[in-house]
Amino acid sequence: MNVQSKIKVLENYHALDLAIFGKDHNMVDVCCPILKEEYVRAKGALISCVIDLYKHVNIPSKAKLSESVTPARIQSNAAVIAKNARKNSKNRILSEATKKQISSVIQESFKNSKTKKRSDIKDIIESQIKTVGFSKIVDEILIRTVLKESNVTAFKDAKGAIILKAYGTLRENFVKSAMTLLES
Repeated sequence: MNVQSKIKVLENYHALDLAIFGKDHNMVDVCCPILKEEYVRAKGALISCVIDLYKHVNIPSKAKLSESVTPARIQSNAAVIAKNARKNSKNRILSEATKKQISSVIQESFKNSKTKKRSDIKDIIESQIKTVGFSKIVDEILIRTVLKESNVTAFKDAKGAIILKAYGTLRENFVKSAMTLLES
């Protein structure tokens, strides 16, 4: 992996926290430290999968780095990435395709739900909207850049398909963990 890809991974690692919590995950108050540990595990697994994806699609190296890489610069870039991801994700959530996706997920949840209380329905709707929203944010941060800068035909081969399937599963686990952390 080239240096720019490694820097992008670090920025994205921090951008995930900033986009979801508005701060570093270490600053999030939780009732149970094991929830934070689970979140970090899920995030690490997701980032590991993204590294495999970056290697597989072989993002071309850009010009030499003109500035030194510092923790402050990585945090600053992560904040910009998170802000843009939230903005772009909001626009994608408001699209008709995403509204249909949310609607079908909510209908499926109602079918699987044991109770039909009004408060339960409201909770299911809020939970599903957050889940889809967080998934869009994660995709915006981790995948959108890859699609812009790489050879997307690499996604179509067997290895690319396996990595994308793993990414989807790990993203789902990460989003559930983040939501659990937020609710605690």
